[in-house]
Amino acid sequence: GLPQLGGPATQVREVVELYQQSLALFSPVGMNVQAVEMDARGSWTVTLLDRAHGNAPTHVVVGRSEARARLGRFVRLLPQLLVNPERHIERADLRYTNGFSLTWRAPTPATQA
Repeated sequence: GLPQLGGPATQVREVVELYQQSLALFSPVGMNVQAVEMDARGSWTVTLLDRAHGNAPTHVVVGRSEARARLGRFVRLLPQLLVNPERHIERADLRYTNGFSLTWRAPTPATQA
């Protein structure tokens, strides 16, 4: 489907630019960009869909400053984080100076036959 882009009317260009940059960063590692949003305070959130996990969403809290640099740091480590096909990142918080925090989706219980 079409991506969801949101933000203040005065920031349309910045929202579109971050969407395009996010596409270029995340497509090569198997992630689709579902949404890019800037809130009234200028804080960014990006929602990714993981093609390897049935398009399960990953919510990425980017923060207000250095959005492209923070996303770049995250995407460089993403292939290593996605090595285990049974684990999926539910949320990534990139607002830290020297790293990020992850919330892993709880594994779905195996069905008994």
